[in-house]
Amino acid sequence: MNEEQKKCEHLEFEGNCEVTRVTSVEGGPVERYTVDVRVRCAVCRLPFSFKGVPFGLDPRMPTSGLDGLELRAPITPGPNTRDDIDHVREVHGPTTYC
Repeated sequence: MNEEQKKCEHLEFEGNCEVTRVTSVEGGPVERYTVDVRVRCAVCRLPFSFKGVPFGLDPRMPTSGLDGLELRAPITPGPNTRDDIDHVREVHGPTTYC
């Protein structure tokens, strides 16, 4: 972090997202979607990191890269299904508010 970034109040932001259609074979049907998200200060360009997200890749839950600068998340068209809610409870326990 340089001096300009240390002094910046980070009042304006830029975000970038890339959606990927995942298939088993090239040209095959789309089986799932993922989104990669990055956020940075629009003034000083300092990237922001995502906190509280496990590192790695998981097709059923959000993760981040080791530096935390990219959020990788599965997405689906439409609202969550019962299976999605059950998976969150399975991973995070019964006290998770859904």
